[in-house]
Amino acid sequence: MEKPIKQRIVGITVVVILLAVILLLLFVGSQKSTPITDSNNANQPTAIVSTAQTIWTVQIGSFTTKAHATTLVKKLQQAGFNSYLNEIVTSTKTFYRVFVGTETDQQKADDLRQKLQDNFQL
Repeated sequence: MEKPIKQRIVGITVVVILLAVILLLLFVGSQKSTPITDSNNANQPTAIVSTAQTIWTVQIGSFTTKAHATTLVKKLQQAGFNSYLNEIVTSTKTFYRVFVGTETDQQKADDLRQKLQDNFQL
């Protein structure tokens, strides 16, 4: 293949990828809140950033089976915790993440994490 044709193909590819990223940012960026997670440490408090305020929550676990995640949510709710389920769909798997709490202070979320760890050995 000639060099100018290769350059044009690379140029077009870069433009298409750039447009895809911009469109993705427009659609995803328009949501009011975006969870920020650190997958290396799932039990650390997680910030949910919105235009109004920052909310902290604790991720308790991530499951590939919805039944396991639902069982944990119910167990936590029966113990009096504000727990909920978040479904994450990837190209290969679906994950069901269990979260607890909606704290406005990071220290309170960290205290909640410690309380959950002590009570449930998570």
